[in-house]
Amino acid sequence: MFLRRTIFSNKPFYLSLFSFKSNININFSYKYSDMQDIEDLDKEIGFSREELVNKIKDPKGSVQFYERHFFLCTGHQDWCKKFPQGENDSIIAITTALKESKKELPFKAKLSGCTISTQNEGNGIDIIEYPKGVIYRNVSQDNVGTFLDSFKSDEATFPTEKLNKSHIMVCAHKEKDKRCGYCGPKLMNKFNEKIEELGYSDKIEVAGTTHVGGHSYAGNVLLYPGGDWFGYITENECDDILSYFNNILSSDDNQIEIPDNLISLWRGKMGLTKDQVREKVDSYNNNN
Repeated sequence: MFLRRTIFSNKPFYLSLFSFKSNININFSYKYSDMQDIEDLDKEIGFSREELVNKIKDPKGSVQFYERHFFLCTGHQDWCKKFPQGENDSIIAITTALKESKKELPFKAKLSGCTISTQNEGNGIDIIEYPKGVIYRNVSQDNVGTFLDSFKSDEATFPTEKLNKSHIMVCAHKEKDKRCGYCGPKLMNKFNEKIEELGYSDKIEVAGTTHVGGHSYAGNVLLYPGGDWFGYITENECDDILSYFNNILSSDDNQIEIPDNLISLWRGKMGLTKDQVREKVDSYNNNN
């Protein structure tokens, strides 16, 4: 165990991290010189803060259009404020190359780091891609050109493996925004607890991600392979999210209507424009 000063407060406040595995279990320990309690912190940056309780910003249509999401498996969540600063040379090189190649790719791509660990030795990293639901092994600064070229033609030239689990991705980028840093780990712990309880461990994995956009909507939860985004998620919604997600994974075509109790928290979906999302939500509200 180690102690780290966090950005949550200018008071003495400590966070102890016990694991950087994909199933991250985080234990919060607090110390305040002025006896500020956890309830005050929750009201400031957590699930009891005013912008969340009152839904000050409407989440619908708050996701920029994209068609594929790449997750770089960094194996930790101690990311610098501006990812990939502070990462190894391969992650920096791959991130830079992907960003520089975005205009050349035949699809709109989104790039994030995640807490899932890379499973190979050496300098390369694993990269998860959705909606394909595949993982690219050992991508490095030496072969990133080949990796990117494989998307510019119809022939796949970079080897992939099919993922054996679907993912709940939770923004937990504490150096980017204190709300995500507070809400994200708590949601990850709650999801992992419920997944274990419900017996979903063989098909659903929870991971933290770098900034996905929309700090004010924290907790931000993304469901893959479908790509639904939800904002203002608290520990109270974890059961509903898991029920909806399990129904999607159990269906033949992965097409399940968002339930009544989650529609107001739906930010958008991979493959849909902001206007398409707003139209869907407005149509739902008009018919109910």
